[in-house]
Amino acid sequence: MKRFLVFAILIPLALFFWWNTASQPPVKDSTPRPFVIARGLSAGQVAEKLEKEGFIRSSLAFRFYVQVTGNAGKIQAGDYRLSKNLSL
Repeated sequence: MKRFLVFAILIPLALFFWWNTASQPPVKDSTPRPFVIARGLSAGQVAEKLEKEGFIRSSLAFRFYVQVTGNAGKIQAGDYRLSKNLSL
């Protein structure tokens, strides 16, 4: 029973700290930079590209966020200018 209580407390706490870190901006640089979303990319592919180019800390957090908010299918192809200091 004690082991269950420990896990019941530690897992949500660990998830909270992970989300708090993963959803924060990767850097403080506010200079807009080009970012291109090619036609046909999925939300997961966009997430990977955003993480690879340093716009977000975690592609997993981005994918989770767009799924929960219902925006996964609303990501549009195009040329964007994004700052690296934006949080999710």
